Amino acid sequence: MEKYIEIATEHFKKLLCEQLERANRLENAAKRKDFSRQNKIIIGVCYGDGIGPIICREAEALLSELLKNEIESGKVELKTI
Repeated sequence: MEKYIEIATEHFKKLLCEQLERANRLENAAKRKDFSRQNKIIIGVCYGDGIGPIICREAEALLSELLKNEIESGKVELKTI
């Protein structure tokens, strides 16, 4: 059992380090993307499996309500991926 915990811990550590490096690269990037200047923003929704579809359905409903005006104007599109 201890062996599996160590393997899982190493995998999680690697994933966490990669994401922290990515966050640092984005933070230090010379040019950040200005989404307010984009013609259209597409938000991908991936339903997954398990409880993913339930959570995503509710999240998509919330986004649809919060971004109602932007979606109606064509500035934002929710797309199932």
